[in-house]
Amino acid sequence: MLLDMLLSLFVAAVLGGLIVWLIDRQRIRNLSQINQALQDNLAKEIAQVDHLTDKVRSMLSAERDRKEAVRAGAARATEARKASAAARRLLKSHQ
Repeated sequence: MLLDMLLSLFVAAVLGGLIVWLIDRQRIRNLSQINQALQDNLAKEIAQVDHLTDKVRSMLSAERDRKEAVRAGAARATEARKASAAARRLLKSHQ
C-alpha cells in the first residue's frame, strides 16, 4: 500500500514535471517568435530611417547647390552691373 502511494506520487511528480517542461518549452517557442517578429520590425524601421536620412541628405545637398547657384548668379549680376556702369562712364567720357 505504501509502495503504491509512493509509486503514484512519483508518477504524479514525473507527469507534473513533464507538463511544466512542455509549458516552458511552448513559452520559449512563443518568446522566440515574438523576439523574431520584433527584430524583423526593428530591421524594417532601421531601413526606413536610413532611407529617410538619405532623402534628407539629398534634399540638403540640393538646397546647398541651389544656394550656391543663387550666390554665383548674384555675383555675375554684380559684375555685369559694374561692367555696365564702367561702359556708361566710358561712353560719357568720350562724348
